[in-house]
Amino acid sequence: MENNKTHNKMKSKLLLMVASLFIWGTMNAQQEHHYQVNSYGNPLNMPVVAQININGVPQTSTQIELGAFLGTDVRGSQFINVYETQAGTQVYQAWIQVYYNNNEVNQSISFKIYDHTGSGMEYTTCYTTLPITGDGHGSQANPVILNFLVPYTFTGTGNWSDATHWTGGALPNEGCAVIIDGTCTLDVDVTMASVTVNEGKSLTIPNGKSLTATNVLNTTAASQLVIKEGGQLFGNVTGASATVEKGITAYTPGAKDHYYFIASPLVNNSERSKVTNLTENNYDLYWFDQTQALEWQNFKQSTNKKLKSGEGYLYANSNNITLGFANTLNSSVSSVSLAYDEDHMPVFVGWNLIGNPFTYKAYINRSYYRMNTEGTGLITANASDIINVCEGVFVLAAGTGETVTFSATAPSKGEELLINLTQNRGSVIDNARVRFDKGSQLPKFMLDENGTKIYFPQGNKEFAIVNSAAEAEMPLNFKASKNGSYTLSVDMENVKMDYLHLIDNMTGNDVDLLQTPSYTFEANTHNYASRFKLVFSATQVPEPVEGQSTFAFYNGSSWIVSNLGEATLQVVDVTGRIVSSETINGNADITLNQTPGVYVMRLVNGEKVMSQKIVIK
Repeated sequence: MENNKTHNKMKSKLLLMVASLFIWGTMNAQQEHHYQVNSYGNPLNMPVVAQININGVPQTSTQIELGAFLGTDVRGSQFINVYETQAGTQVYQAWIQVYYNNNEVNQSISFKIYDHTGSGMEYTTCYTTLPITGDGHGSQANPVILNFLVPYTFTGTGNWSDATHWTGGALPNEGCAVIIDGTCTLDVDVTMASVTVNEGKSLTIPNGKSLTATNVLNTTAASQLVIKEGGQLFGNVTGASATVEKGITAYTPGAKDHYYFIASPLVNNSERSKVTNLTENNYDLYWFDQTQALEWQNFKQSTNKKLKSGEGYLYANSNNITLGFANTLNSSVSSVSLAYDEDHMPVFVGWNLIGNPFTYKAYINRSYYRMNTEGTGLITANASDIINVCEGVFVLAAGTGETVTFSATAPSKGEELLINLTQNRGSVIDNARVRFDKGSQLPKFMLDENGTKIYFPQGNKEFAIVNSAAEAEMPLNFKASKNGSYTLSVDMENVKMDYLHLIDNMTGNDVDLLQTPSYTFEANTHNYASRFKLVFSATQVPEPVEGQSTFAFYNGSSWIVSNLGEATLQVVDVTGRIVSSETINGNADITLNQTPGVYVMRLVNGEKVMSQKIVIK
């Protein structure tokens, strides 16, 4: 029965196409087809409605013939015609039928066009292919766009935007194919269908510029595609070779500064020899192993280990150098599997040093640590923060089987209060965050356990990122590794604070951070850790858990909870910590013994979760 339905469906399509072909044939009776269709042994047909572009420009000549190919076999041909839409406008489209048989379903059809105006030009570069399917592709209202390319060629030495270097003295349109046959520097952001760098020629993408190649980027080891630090290359780079540069500032002898987390954008398992200057001078190169008591494993002592796409490495050099990652670019690694080994070193369990595997700035959908500007320690970053090309970051796995995916798409920014710490008014050496959205907490993690730090204490644990309700009074601990002058400053992201004060427990200073968003103080290594306290009240922030409903009412002595069936009732404090949890069945009368403050009551009933902010007085 199913076969009969399929047969009848195909028969109806065939009759419809025959009728359409009669109209097309009448309109094109004067034309002799350049592409001779082989329909023998291919009783089925697939309708395709296409708009023909050349270098992004729609074609309106009815002298252009479209050919459809399965391999070298011509399976369909038709001229561009003008058709009137229901709205009364005219469109120029090629309505073509493609012949096939049952054994060829899902194979790919490619396309060529031939110009009958007398030039006899045939255009064969079109990166769009279509799978064979009985439903066909495109419609008059939404045709398939087939963009055929005539490459523009750059010659001489100069900037991309200088038209005198291009074929015909005209800059290539967006979406074109280009050939670099000279020495070209990209001075504008461009998007091309394909880019070819000829043998012995070069294309440089400098800091702040980006090239997007939507199809194959053709370069070889003998050509030079150079991506300077801060430059970006997007698109399909399968098989392409390039040099990606990253600057390294020399470390200060005797000091633990100017360390970097580096990452390779090259094809997976690249030899160290493919990174120029990596092993020059006196240098440090380590990878991180959470299973070892000495977690940093020396790369110098491992002759077989290779730089892997998606892995990060700790690096420093005695001289100012430029690393050059020079080989075939990574085009396959986007997701990185995280290690989680709880059988060895508890302090390192779940921590992974991963790296951006691409030639463009990327994002991951979780909070993480990166190296601070001075290269002395870690600072936190959120999912909306950019991970630079050749940069590594620390992430935490909560269990086995987790992966992290790098993406060019920026997630939406959350709601948070950021606290930065600087010393002697320099760059940020540490930070901490209070989040008001649904982001996860992040434990405090240090490269140097004796380093200067700020953190939120919770029980016997330290956190760099915590979740909070809209109102809180929370301790902010500080520990100095050296005597000196320090500054705490705050920034607010997508959150409005009605009240924000920093209390210095040692001096008694009460600082209104909404009026003066920084506080400078003197500290020494012997100060007690619990020096500061944050007191705040925020508006326009979401509830910290899914679902919101009024299900609990205070009757003057206890909370009446309205509930159907068995459920779990949790009370969560402003830092996101569950302070009480109990099972209830139906409605319940609950007495809460928590200290006065703002809490979230959470009712979990199967897959349904409701939350309600409450105040305990």
